[in-house]
Amino acid sequence: MRPEITDRYYRVYTGQDVDRVPDIEFGYWPQTIRRWQSEGLDKEIELTLEESRSCFPQRLDLHLGLEPEGFCVWPDTQMYPKFEEQIIEKKESSVIMRGADGSISERYLSDSDDSSIPHTISSPVKTPADWEQLSGEWLTRIDERAAELQPDGVDAHAVNVKAIDLLLI
Repeated sequence: MRPEITDRYYRVYTGQDVDRVPDIEFGYWPQTIRRWQSEGLDKEIELTLEESRSCFPQRLDLHLGLEPEGFCVWPDTQMYPKFEEQIIEKKESSVIMRGADGSISERYLSDSDDSSIPHTISSPVKTPADWEQLSGEWLTRIDERAAELQPDGVDAHAVNVKAIDLLLI
């Protein structure tokens, strides 16, 4: 990591003065990167084909003077364990898929000329009954995974209850 990035984060998280707050972008649509390349970006920085199809090319962040994805603290607000991602329908320029959060959404393919944030079609929780079922399944899955990872002599359920209590505060 570049020293100025490390120092900037440290200073922000410890309440000290900084030259600017860290700037971590949401990412770039591959369509936007292709447009920038057609407008002259390639003259400044040559991206590989894989980087130009990625939403988070680290070299582009660095070139633009931004902090690359991954140099920050991101709380994991997803269900754990995550849902298995599944493509439900493939269209010409997009897919309908179930994401790791359990929602079903339409997402444009990176080689499409269209771009947008995913359009949510359906969420896993629509009613209180859905929540009851899903939360019970979620707690069961978390207990099973915790039991696999838990050292001998530690009550996995007690640890999980404390973690869940923190999430609900």
